[in-house]
Amino acid sequence: FPTRRSSDLRKVVLHGPSTLIISLPSKWARKYGVKRGDEIDVEEKGSKLLINAKGGVKLNKKELDISDLHPLINRTMMKIYQEGYDEIDVKFDNPVYLKNIQEVLPQLIGYEIIKQDRSSCTIKDIVKSSSEDFNVLFKKIFFLMKDIFKDGENALKEEDISSMKNIIYRDLELNKVTNYCLRVLNKEGVADDNKISVYFAIIHTCEKVGDLYKNMLQTFIDGNIKKDKKFLYFHEKMRLFFDEISFFTFKKSKTSALAISHQYDALKKEISSALFSSSLKTNILAFYLRNILDNIIFIQELQLEKI
Repeated sequence: FPTRRSSDLRKVVLHGPSTLIISLPSKWARKYGVKRGDEIDVEEKGSKLLINAKGGVKLNKKELDISDLHPLINRTMMKIYQEGYDEIDVKFDNPVYLKNIQEVLPQLIGYEIIKQDRSSCTIKDIVKSSSEDFNVLFKKIFFLMKDIFKDGENALKEEDISSMKNIIYRDLELNKVTNYCLRVLNKEGVADDNKISVYFAIIHTCEKVGDLYKNMLQTFIDGNIKKDKKFLYFHEKMRLFFDEISFFTFKKSKTSALAISHQYDALKKEISSALFSSSLKTNILAFYLRNILDNIIFIQELQLEKI
């Protein structure tokens, strides 16, 4: 995860009788195409000044040869997207690899193929990311996960395989939102730079929890596992525990932090003591829940500095 950005100290120069001047970082000026005579927006926020370039950002382009990259094509495309590239020229020696790209694009908001032939294609961001979208979509991550857990619990109770498969597919929607949030953080950042590393860690953890839950449901389906009262009990406890973490994320308090910690210790102990008293197949699902629980509490731990 990104570390906290170091301060860039610059000397204030007196120009004329009363005008104070500081220089702009050359890397930032090149990135945003700022040159002599351009106008920039300056906004006062308490002791801070926010400087915004009026000109468009120069396209951040990348060339990628996926000819020998299988089976890492999808993961590499996601990483490039998250890093904030605006345009990718992709080359391949087998047209079948184009299918991999077409499969991953629905998870990458704004990316579209604008040109292609038998050995290459060009992907471009046609929906420019904005930091204004970040807070809304960050909250949506938690709403999506709460819905997935609730619907998953109902499907497990009813042993509704069709609904479980639909929930597994909904992990793609979660990936789409987390990918976009990571992209915005890399390209635009947020108003408070001190929060960036925490946001990165929370988003990656949420994505991991989503993958664990998806794999747990797939294990239930593939193993032809029958519902178990004890497992359903622990699932409900896990779901309610995530609700508490979600509430804490957007309304922090020392009281709720302590309550969550006690709740986690008790639930962890309960699951551990029950692990080897059930069938092997049920134990496998319980191990998934335990792993999910450990990742959920990590979301809180990342934010304890703020209480």
